[in-house]
Amino acid sequence: DLLFTQHSKAPNAWAHRKWICSRIVCEKISRDTGTNTAEKELQLLQPWAEGEIDLCTRVAEHFPKNYFSWAHRYYAISVLFSHWPNAGKSYLSDASLVESLGAFLAGEVMFIEQWLSRHVSDHSAAHYGAEALRLHLKHGFRSGAGAHREESGTATEWALAVVKGVLTTSKQLIQRYSSHEVIWIWRRHVGQVFLDIVGGEFDTETLMAGKAVEVLGIFLEAHVYEVYDYLMNGRKLSNYNTNIRPEEEEVRLSRIHGLTYLLWILDQLQRRNTLIDFVPDKERLNTIRNACKDTLAKDVKVCYNTWRFEKVSEDQL
Repeated sequence: DLLFTQHSKAPNAWAHRKWICSRIVCEKISRDTGTNTAEKELQLLQPWAEGEIDLCTRVAEHFPKNYFSWAHRYYAISVLFSHWPNAGKSYLSDASLVESLGAFLAGEVMFIEQWLSRHVSDHSAAHYGAEALRLHLKHGFRSGAGAHREESGTATEWALAVVKGVLTTSKQLIQRYSSHEVIWIWRRHVGQVFLDIVGGEFDTETLMAGKAVEVLGIFLEAHVYEVYDYLMNGRKLSNYNTNIRPEEEEVRLSRIHGLTYLLWILDQLQRRNTLIDFVPDKERLNTIRNACKDTLAKDVKVCYNTWRFEKVSEDQL
C-alpha cells in the first residue's frame, strides 16, 4: 500500500501485487472444493476483494486516469466471479449467496456511473464499467437470476432491463457532459452489451423475430435516431434542460463525439448479420451513416480523421 503512494502507475508494482494476491487466493481456497462450503469461501474471499477494491478506489482518486488500478480492480472482481457459488456447484446451500454477487456487481456498475459524473475524462473507468456490467450479466445468466424473478420474465428479458437502465443513466450523463469523449465511449460500450444480448452472444436463448424487431426498434429510436436529430438538426434530447449556453468549441466536440458514437454503434450493428435483418428501415441507417461520415470528413481539427481519408478514396474512385 505504501508503494502506491509514490509509484501508483508503475506496472511492475501492480504486477507484483497481483502475484501476491494470487498466492493469497490459492492459500485461502482449497483446490478440492469439496472441503469448503460456499459460506466459507465467501468468508475468506469477500473481505480480501473488498480491501483490494477500496485500495483501487483510493489510488484512482488521488492519481487520476490510472489504468493499472482499474485493471487490478477488475482482477479482484473476476476472482470473486470465478469462485462465487452458483447454481452449478453441488454444495450450494443458500440461494441468497448467489444473489449477493449480483448485488455486488450491480453496485460496481452504479459506482462507475457515479464516478464518471465526477471524472469525465477517465477512459479506464469507462472500460472497467463495461467489463463489470458483463460479469454482472454473466452471473445472472449462469445462476438463472433473471428467470427466478416473475417481474423480470426470462433471463434475457432481465438482462435487457438491466442494460436499458444503464443506457438511461448514460443518456443523462450525455445531457450534462456531451462535450466529453469518455461519456460517449461509456454509452457505446453499454450499447454494445445491449446488442450482444439481443444477438444471443451471452450463450442465451435468441429472441423471437417479432420480439427482436421490437427491442431493436426501441433501441434505435432512443439511442440512434434521437441522437442524430439532436446533433444534426439542433433538436434537444429528452429532458435536456439548461440555461447555460455552450461555447462554440463545446458544441463542435459534442457533435464530433456524438457522430463517432453513432458510426461505432452502426458498425457494431452491421457486423451482426442476424440483427441487421431485423432492422425495418435499413435505408435510414445508411443515410445516417453517410451523413455522419461526410460531417466528420469536413472537420479539419480532427487529427486522425479516417473519414476524411475514406472520402478522398471514394472521390478518387
